[in-house]
Amino acid sequence: MSLSRRDLVKSPFALAGASVIGMAATEVRAQARAAAPQDIIELWPHAPEGALHPGMTEVIEQTSTSPGYSSRRTNGISRPYMISLPAAQPNGSAMLIIPGGSFQWNYFEHEGYKVADILNRAGISCFVLIYRLAQDGWKEPAKVGPADAQRAMRVIRAQATRFHLDPARVGVLGFSAGGFLTTTLATRHSAAFYSPVDATDQLSARPFRRHRSTLCKASIRPMPMAAWRRRCSAARRRRRRSASGRQTSMLRRRLRRPSWSTPRMTVLCPWPIRCGYVTPWSPPG
Repeated sequence: MSLSRRDLVKSPFALAGASVIGMAATEVRAQARAAAPQDIIELWPHAPEGALHPGMTEVIEQTSTSPGYSSRRTNGISRPYMISLPAAQPNGSAMLIIPGGSFQWNYFEHEGYKVADILNRAGISCFVLIYRLAQDGWKEPAKVGPADAQRAMRVIRAQATRFHLDPARVGVLGFSAGGFLTTTLATRHSAAFYSPVDATDQLSARPFRRHRSTLCKASIRPMPMAAWRRRCSAARRRRRRSASGRQTSMLRRRLRRPSWSTPRMTVLCPWPIRCGYVTPWSPPG
């Protein structure tokens, strides 16, 4: 029985099983590199500086308790990297996928691999970003995530020929904390979150460059406290006007909701997304 390079990187037994028996994630990554060096893409030529715990090692945990479902997460990232998942029939477009995890974990499977499987069917090659986490301990925790996101976009463009990609058709998709990095990358793609290290940093980090590209964004925006109070006051007034009091249970449910919600998913890409199906975008003319 032979395993392809994608099977090795994506297999629940290669990573989740290793975490169960206590194997360090760095050993698993070393095995993956030995069998499929093109699947693991290092972001930086050297280990980034600024770690408060220089000896930290990457840890991979299985969070699912269902035998038929795998949901893994990782932290302790000292050397960020991407996992390339090219489409079987690429159309030249690419998507950088940034998992979430409250800047404490990278939930790279259900917010990474499984999303990439869907996009691969549409011909979109994907790159799952395993970025440094602010809560792992860094001198400048607010910059490590955006810096890795910027560098990832530039590395994808630098290797566009290798993966048969159009450098102008690179989108980004993020979940939760990854959604924050997605919007940061879209709005502050030219900000200096790190000092240039090689020629790759001369490339643009903007998620797309086509003049007529379509901006698709699906997110749950935070609700200001003042707006939430106005909604609660309106609900109380409706309850007082209701003679039967049937609105009481509805008001209680509303009051139990949090006053704000974090962005769950943000998509920025140069092609239209409709009804969950991704239609590859092509330039006009």
